[in-house]
Amino acid sequence: MIGGVFLCQENPERKAKAEYIISDCICLDMNEKVRITDEEALSIVKSVCNVNHAGNLHTMEKGARDSFLKIFKEQHGLSIRQIERITGINRGVILKA
Repeated sequence: MIGGVFLCQENPERKAKAEYIISDCICLDMNEKVRITDEEALSIVKSVCNVNHAGNLHTMEKGARDSFLKIFKEQHGLSIRQIERITGINRGVILKA
């Protein structure tokens, strides 16, 4: 066995400290990103913006459009490239929003 294990078994103070360290560790589990299909993203865009076609974002005022783009990215988790594909808006504009 490992020397540290023997020390923890013999010394109750070290054992308590080792248990505290183990219980206090933050697990480095990877959070899986759930990918949203383009069809789901399109329905999100239509419902959030109240438009019939996602391409109608081009005709909106800049402030309103940018606020919608920010909502898509932050609240709904749509990727920049996905928003670009669906709306036809340039990636640079989406990045700045």
